[in-house]
Amino acid sequence: MVRLKPEHAIPAHFVPLLYGDPIEFTRRYLVSLEKALDNSTSAAEVILRMKLIYPNLPGEPDLEMTAKVLKGEMAWKTVGAFPAIARKAEVNFGGEFVFELDFHNEHSMTFRSLRQRAEGRPVTGTVEYTAVDVAPQAYMVYWTEKDNTHVVHVEDFGHGVAYTNISAPDGAFTNLKGAIKLL
Repeated sequence: MVRLKPEHAIPAHFVPLLYGDPIEFTRRYLVSLEKALDNSTSAAEVILRMKLIYPNLPGEPDLEMTAKVLKGEMAWKTVGAFPAIARKAEVNFGGEFVFELDFHNEHSMTFRSLRQRAEGRPVTGTVEYTAVDVAPQAYMVYWTEKDNTHVVHVEDFGHGVAYTNISAPDGAFTNLKGAIKLL
């Protein structure tokens, strides 16, 4: 990070008035944590050593969880990453409702109708979306389109099923169920 010369850095567990430069603080903190882990037999001991070095540092619950996970006293449960990131998916709700969803990254997606046309061109748009893990391999994905249409999908990649709820600007509401597959 030092080589990148950032204008701003916001580390966790940081009180600028107490610890100065955030990048140097982060480096010192990680070195101290590594030493505490190497010289401790339990999470409680790691916590004690870190509190002696940083007695006024906020975020004690975070330190406790970190120590427990790194000492193997607690499992680190992660949610699955949204599997469509940097990929395309085809959603087929039947009839004219067949779309290709191109998930550029974890926030931006382009949808393109494979059947509907407006003024001779496919219906398409690029939106900012949010994906929320709701079950194993299932995600609630939602966005607002340029014309203020609100779309909420439940995309269940494990079962190849997608549900959509579309609220149009005129108040019309559409609910569909269909198939989804990663391309």
